[in-house]
Amino acid sequence: MVPLYYLPLDLDPQLRQEAERWVRRFSAFLALPPYSAPSEVRLVDQRLEELLHPALEEDSLPGMAASACEILFDLEDRQTGERPPPRLIVVCGPDSTVAQKSKAGNPDALWGGSVGCLAVVYRHEPTVVWHEMFHLFGAKDCYREEAPDESALPLCGEERCIMQYAPALGKVGDPPFLCAANVERVAGPWRHPGT
Repeated sequence: MVPLYYLPLDLDPQLRQEAERWVRRFSAFLALPPYSAPSEVRLVDQRLEELLHPALEEDSLPGMAASACEILFDLEDRQTGERPPPRLIVVCGPDSTVAQKSKAGNPDALWGGSVGCLAVVYRHEPTVVWHEMFHLFGAKDCYREEAPDESALPLCGEERCIMQYAPALGKVGDPPFLCAANVERVAGPWRHPGT
């Protein structure tokens, strides 16, 4: 079971609850076929948030991710190597320091970004949260990263694929549609452990 940490930052109480519902919804459909990747959502408590705070002060998303992953791996006692690595989803306000640092390293990331075990979302829609969370489990973007285009058909050829540049609930559905290549990326480690 994958530990999936959720940290809301700079959100009003209603949005905090809404975003937590989206994270829990993702965990629920990720546990079902075709993915069969069970995860456990854990709300970041005050103690863990204090530990993560310096990591989220790093200058870039890759720096934040490296520091946050190290903290989470230590927390999960990764010494045995038996557990899947933890993941962290941060949902924050678009003007928060974390969002600004995330955007600075990748100006084309209009709504969120993901590196390693960390995803940062600053657009408050379920599809954006799910898109970034799929990255945490190995999915790749289905758009040209060097020239993102909201109107372009996803590179996978599936207009409903959530890994497109600007996913929308009416287009990708709930649970969201994921192209076959990305289903394999997400489900593969669970079907073929150790590969």
